[in-house]
This record gives sequence, structure tokens and C-alpha cells, in this order.
Amino acid sequence: MVYSFVAQIPSASVCTYGEIAGFLGITPRMVGAAMRDCPSELPWHRVVASGGRIATARRAPELAELQLSLLSAEGVTVRNLRVVMPE
Repeated sequence: MVYSFVAQIPSASVCTYGEIAGFLGITPRMVGAAMRDCPSELPWHRVVASGGRIATARRAPELAELQLSLLSAEGVTVRNLRVVMPE
């Protein structure tokens, strides 16, 4: 379910773990657990923590850099390891 949802997140958009969880009727932790094994062909970089925080920054800085790079290339604004969420 999580991967099907992630596959539909459009380019230059992001979605939080909580938003995905709410839509699917599961917990954000369940979304996080699924995302740890997310297939690389899915737009995994478009999934962020609450408030737009890059969740991988502490445990995998190199992955966080890749995520930031991919988001920036799509035109997503990122400041201080946070996606500037649209209002």
C-alpha cells in the first residue's frame, strides 16, 4: 500500500509519513518501516518527516544529501535540512 501511494507522488511535491499514514489508515511508524526497504525506482526522496524534515539526516548523511539533491533538482525549496512546505 505504501509503495503504491509513494509511486503516485508527483514530481516537485513532497508528502510526510503522517500524511501517507492518514490516507492509508496506518501509523507513521509503519510508513517509516516500509520506506526503509523502499525500492530505489520509486520516488522515495519525496517522502519527508513532519514539518518537512529530512528524516535520513542523522542516520545516513550521504542518503540525506542525495535526497536533498533530488528534491532540489525537481524545484523543491530546501533550507537547513527541511523542505519548505507549501502553504
